[in-house]
Amino acid sequence: AVEEDAKPAPAQYRGPTALNALNNELANAQNVRKEALKTAQSVLDGVGTRARIDDARIKAAVHGLMDSVWRCPEASLFLVQIRQFDAELFTHTVNVCVLSLVMGKGQELVSELLQTLATGALLHDVGQMRLPRNIRRKSGLYTPQERKLMQKHPELGAAMLRSSGVSEDVCRVVIEHHERPDGSGYPYGLQSEMISTLSQIVGMTDT
Repeated sequence: AVEEDAKPAPAQYRGPTALNALNNELANAQNVRKEALKTAQSVLDGVGTRARIDDARIKAAVHGLMDSVWRCPEASLFLVQIRQFDAELFTHTVNVCVLSLVMGKGQELVSELLQTLATGALLHDVGQMRLPRNIRRKSGLYTPQERKLMQKHPELGAAMLRSSGVSEDVCRVVIEHHERPDGSGYPYGLQSEMISTLSQIVGMTDT
């Protein structure tokens, strides 16, 4: 039973307020997303040439996405492009970052955890840049040998990030984002509570 004074406002009152919030944030969310895409592309391209990861630029992009999602998550969700329409890896990582932030906000994670979550999400596939291009770009099924190689990317990514001084909490998200609660994931076949909550969120949004 719901008490009378606790009932939600009628839809005609909720709608205009929500629409105004969406309109007010949409332009800002577009700019924030554009900068995040540039950052993700720069980081991934840099990894391909073995350049050092620009930690300050990543933090700025993450803070911009966090602020936008906090003000109006619908605006950021509105801009998410499903991977089938854009196969670029840097677009995928930004989409995963936005979706993870929305889920983290729904779980009422504190700001510090949201920052770790968003950074791990933005960098979760960085290890793929150390794989052969033909494997990264392949749209069909992998051969057993190709799959074995692809499954190395979480470890490759975490190793690169550690060498660049990225926090261990972020590295854990990167290395665990393909682990699954039933133990069917990789690289270690972890189960349930052995996988961090942040890693599980990124694993779901990545999928």
